[in-house]
Amino acid sequence: MRLITSVIAAITLLPALCLAATQPAQEACREAFQTNMVAAALAACEPLAEQGDGEAAFLAARTYSLHFDDFQSQANALKWLQVARQAGLPEAGYYLGLAYQHGQGTYIDLDKAIGAYRFSADKNNPHAQRNLGMLYKEGNGVPRDGAKAFELISRSAKAGIIDSQLTAGVMLLRGEGVEKNERLGHSWIKQAAVAGNQDAQLALGIMYSDLDIEASINWYEQAAAQDNPYALYHLAILYLKGLRVPQDLQKAREYARHSAELGHLSSSTLLQSIDERLAQISPEERAAKAEEEAAKTVISEKLKSELVPHRQHTPQAKVAVKTVTAPAPAKPATAPQPSKAPMPAKPTKPASTPKAITLAKPAPATEKPAAPAPKVSTKNLTSGQRLTAISKPAPVAAAPAVSGLQSLEWILLQPGKEYLTQLVQLATLEQVDVYIRQHKLSGKVIYFPARTQLGDVYIILFRTGVTRIKQARIISREALPASLVDNAWIRPFKSLQKAVRPAQ
Repeated sequence: MRLITSVIAAITLLPALCLAATQPAQEACREAFQTNMVAAALAACEPLAEQGDGEAAFLAARTYSLHFDDFQSQANALKWLQVARQAGLPEAGYYLGLAYQHGQGTYIDLDKAIGAYRFSADKNNPHAQRNLGMLYKEGNGVPRDGAKAFELISRSAKAGIIDSQLTAGVMLLRGEGVEKNERLGHSWIKQAAVAGNQDAQLALGIMYSDLDIEASINWYEQAAAQDNPYALYHLAILYLKGLRVPQDLQKAREYARHSAELGHLSSSTLLQSIDERLAQISPEERAAKAEEEAAKTVISEKLKSELVPHRQHTPQAKVAVKTVTAPAPAKPATAPQPSKAPMPAKPTKPASTPKAITLAKPAPATEKPAAPAPKVSTKNLTSGQRLTAISKPAPVAAAPAVSGLQSLEWILLQPGKEYLTQLVQLATLEQVDVYIRQHKLSGKVIYFPARTQLGDVYIILFRTGVTRIKQARIISREALPASLVDNAWIRPFKSLQKAVRPAQ
């Protein structure tokens, strides 16, 4: 009898003993993940994930995603996200949706992506609400439904997702999926701009350009402080033309130079025009102007601190303008040759502009026709990073002139430091052909056969021709559809070269 009583007591205590043993392991998993101790995090989290622990599975998945870029690690992340979703974690549904939507560790499967987003959105995950809303807005994998799109995106905006605030504002301005409301639309866009979204700041700069020049310049400056090439271009035009501000060729030149360095092609042309204008000014006039500018500060530290909101998540403001004296030409009658700027890629088609607020930009003072006016576009709100872009006013250069089917040997001979944008892996040439035609990528992308964890596949990629990831992002966004670029893998050739093997 005493033995039976002891056995019953032990069984009763077993759950408590298991919980006591599990809690330190969970704490070790969390601590290792939070301190970026990769090996320790996987060692602590994966055994718990094998037992169905949702939080541990999610942390293991994020460890693989954040610290490894090979296919097997992406596949491991996908496996643990599925465990975490089964345990009911809304965040797991969001990241699982991203993986299926963009082919991370698996083939692209929009049905599974939509299911994962819907699971997470129903549990009030604002990022999943935004992404699912954008799928309804674009009719991507689901019937186009503006009302459903606005309902999801506005919920995400109210939860504080900044790019959703911009998208909701634009939809309200246009009456897209919702009754047109310019006042509320402007309010949402301004909220995103105040929070530091440079595309919202650029949009407000354009919107205010005919209404309040000081406010317009303020918003342009905030976007320019975050290295937005289009805001810099608009400022260069303002000071070149002297449009409701004193003409200042030196300021115009500095803004144009900075924008050109960021890959904006029209700024390169504008810079040439400004240098030609400066070459016609006598040395005496130029010296007097330089002395005048040296006696005053172009932008005071106080003003700079006020230009960018003091929010924890807002990028710190940079010096947007500095006075630079244009180099004196060898002969006054001969204009200096234009400096070369990085060649960005082809722009996307501009979106329609709300009638009540004209998003027009001033034309450059050159003999060449002005570029078309930029318009607000929100087609690329599909990832957790900065998602919204303003459609680009400038024509841009194509990527290096190589496209179509290439061999793995060709891939291995490419410069390792050059960045590429890896778009997708597909099983057959027929699928490649459909993908290229569907997204109008003919002549823009390269594809080649390789063996991966999925077997023999064709990998589709876009060459950027640059060795800086920031420029690669700009070029890719201008050359490719936004829906493809948002979660595409921007990586150097050397990373791809290490990961691929010959197909059978």
